[in-house]
Order: sequence, then structure tokens, then C-alpha cells
Amino acid sequence: MNIQSTLFPPDSLPEIKADLIIVPVSGGKDSQACLKLAVGTGKKVVGMFNDTRFEHPDTYAHINKMEQFYGIKIHRINEGSSVEIEIERWGRFPGMQHRFCTKNLKIRPSKRFYKEFAENNGAFEVWMGVRKDESAARKKRYAGFIGSELVAPNDFMSEYPKYLEKMGVMFRLPIIDWSVDDVFEYLDGEENPLYSAGFNRVGCFPCLAAGDDQMIKAFNHDDFGRKQWEIVQELQDKTGAFALRRDSKDAKNPGCSICSI
Repeated sequence: MNIQSTLFPPDSLPEIKADLIIVPVSGGKDSQACLKLAVGTGKKVVGMFNDTRFEHPDTYAHINKMEQFYGIKIHRINEGSSVEIEIERWGRFPGMQHRFCTKNLKIRPSKRFYKEFAENNGAFEVWMGVRKDESAARKKRYAGFIGSELVAPNDFMSEYPKYLEKMGVMFRLPIIDWSVDDVFEYLDGEENPLYSAGFNRVGCFPCLAAGDDQMIKAFNHDDFGRKQWEIVQELQDKTGAFALRRDSKDAKNPGCSICSI
């Protein structure tokens, strides 16, 4: 198995002083590319999967497959809150301006995991599957970031506390300049099968912060998608809010890019 990258070859990899690399994975292509790169360094690598309990069975199966394929441990994290509970709590569905699901089901558990892992294991690097060409906003936000350089967690995202850096936790964005074609070429068919089914992003199925077209496609994809639509309809009845918003300014929202890392 060739786990090195022609885009980021072994002799151009920066010196990695940390003995441990943590890769947060979603089951999506970008985080998998980071995982594959990290394993190729020969360092100890562990994965972290934030389970929203709203994922497609193919994604859960793919997480298990990656664990076996790359020979690593992937920690499953869930704090007992599903997307349904979050929506019931807030009385609304997530959208472009209200990504409470990301904050409560992804970012907050990750902060806690990194803190506890550093307390028990010392310093480590976190490799994030972020790419500039995912959107104009990301291109602007990460314009000064270089894949070979370390970034303080708080510099990467203000939601991460500054004390993580003091504990020896640093971030790296190794595929920041890759294109989507680069990622698929590197994975060489090893990616989540949902991509071959026509889905551009993998995370919650569907992402309820996404646009109508993406949600409708997911709801009609298979029996699981139709069951998800039944859950959403029940949530709409309970909250009086609506997931589909054809006339809303959020209608073309591409979804939560954090969740798809």
C-alpha cells in the first residue's frame, strides 16, 4: 500500500517533532487524506470522530474501514446529544447564521478531547483537513496559512482556547493548497462510497444547515434517507420550524464545512 503523496512527498515533509499526531476525521475525503499523510510519516497516529448520531450507515462503516486499513485507533466521541436533541433544544434548524450543531456537537467535544489527551499524553499535533479552494470564504480566511507550518489552535479558529497551545497542542493544515482533484487522486478510490453516489460532502446525512437541493437529494437517496426525512418531519411538527427553506437566503448554503473536515 502506497501511503505517500506525490503532492507532499516524504522528502518535503517538515520535521515533525511531536511523537503523536491526532487527525479529526468525519468519514469525508479531506480528513482521510490527512490521515493517510499522517500515517505515512511513521509517527504514532490516532483518529478522532465526532459522532452526531445523524450519519449515514456508509459513513460509520467507512470509519471502521479506515481504522482497519490504516492500522490506527479512531476515538468515537459523543456527548449524548444528537442533532435531533439540539434542534429540539433550540426550537429551530441550523442554518448559515445559526450553526449551533457545529458548536455543540463538533467544536466543544473536540476542545475537551484535546485538553484531556494532552493532560494524559503530552504534546501532539492535530492535522486538519482544510483546503483553501473549498470556498471563497476559506480562501480569504486561510490566505496566509502554509501546509508545512504549525498553527496555534486559537489562530486556526478563535473557538479553540489559548491554553491548548500552552499544553503543547499545535495544528497543521497539510492539504491547505490541494484541489479536490488532488484529494481524490491521492485517495485513489479509497474514499467514502457516498462520493460515488453523487454527494459532494460527507458528514451529517443530510447536513441540516445545507441548501434544499442537497437535503432533498439525501432524503430521496435510499431507505435511510427516507427515514431521516421522517425524523425531520417529526422535528418540524415539534418545533414549528422548517428544514427546507426554498425561499430563504440560506437556500444555497453549501452546509457546514467544519463538519465535513
